[in-house]
Amino acid sequence: MVKVSIIIAMYNESDYISRCLESLIDQTYKDFEVILIDDGSSDDSIAKAQKFVDLLPLTILQQKYDSYGKMRNKGPASARNL
Repeated sequence: MVKVSIIIAMYNESDYISRCLESLIDQTYKDFEVILIDDGSSDDSIAKAQKFVDLLPLTILQQKYDSYGKMRNKGPASARNL
């Protein structure tokens, strides 16, 4: 049973996501899961995050298209609700 869930809403965070996930690897407390929600990023944030799937208990979710069929960010609240 997981004690702590870390939820990260991400939008075009290519410059920072690796450092963020590396810091979670370095934590001494290990009873956690990481849920990363991409909010329609147009950079390589997802590709960088996927490199950590085998290193962390990491689940990556992506926001789907809006009601107009376009992929765009919906904001951190919507990402966290997903």
